[in-house]
Amino acid sequence: MDARSKISIRTALRAGDPGHIVFLHGTLYAAERGWDHTVDAYVAADKKKPDER
Repeated sequence: MDARSKISIRTALRAGDPGHIVFLHGTLYAAERGWDHTVDAYVAADKKKPDER
């Protein structure tokens, strides 16, 4: 079984998905831009809907 057969695309978020997305975002920015853990808090704190910003 290759890696592609393990990939699934979902359209609804499940418990833990938003937190994992924030984690991945923080990991990427730490590696690429040298940012620290505070980027996670900044990203996670913006919970408003796009039309409320």
